[in-house]
Parts: sequence; structure tokens; C-alpha cells
Amino acid sequence: MHRLGRMLFRGQFERHLLASRGTVIFEYPTLGLRVLRVWWTPDDIRAVAAAMGIPDESVPGAGVPPFELWCHDTYLDPERGKAFIVPLYLFGSGCHRFIQSVGARFPMMKHTYVCSAAVRFFRGESE
Repeated sequence: MHRLGRMLFRGQFERHLLASRGTVIFEYPTLGLRVLRVWWTPDDIRAVAAAMGIPDESVPGAGVPPFELWCHDTYLDPERGKAFIVPLYLFGSGCHRFIQSVGARFPMMKHTYVCSAAVRFFRGESE
């Protein structure tokens, strides 16, 4: 991500949150393990998705929701995505504590959750 200019260090990340800009993406990159990656984009991704007609809700038994697929491809894809990764890799209970801490300090923060492991699983891809 650094080579692609898509890395956002913690101080920069927090300045964006303080300015209430963009969207934080909490990504679960593995199935079954509690691992969290944190991304940021200047876009209001829910508004962008809504303008494109991408439904925000999931349909039981229909696989990965269209919003998650779109979010993964548009923002998280290592080569084509446009979100900035925050170099924090959180494991276990640290995931939940980090999300709570950031939410408490930046209550106006826009955020979403994406399970990229599920996207890759349903597409038959490996990480």
C-alpha cells in the first residue's frame, strides 16, 4: 500500500476523523479469526452507493451483499481500490476495543464494516 501511495498514518487518520471527513472502513480480512484492518476514504461511501443504486441491505441466503462487494472492489482491492490503509492490525479483543475507542472519540465518524474474506470466499479467490 505504501508503494501505491495508499497508506495513512494514525495522526493523519485522526485529523481526518476530527474534521468529520470521509468514511472509515473496518475490514474483516479472515474467516473465523478476529482480525481487523482499518481503512479511510474521503468519500461518503454510503451516499455514493445510494446514488449508484447499490442496495445497502443484505438478502438472507443470497451470499455477500452487493454493498460489501462494491465496497471491497472500489475501496479495498489492493491494486484498484482507492481507500487508504491505516497501518494498524488488530487481533482478538483489541478489534472491539479499538472500534469502541474511535467511536467514543469521534462520534460523528461515518463508518462501515466489510468482510473481505467472505467476498473472496464466494468468488473462489484466496488471499
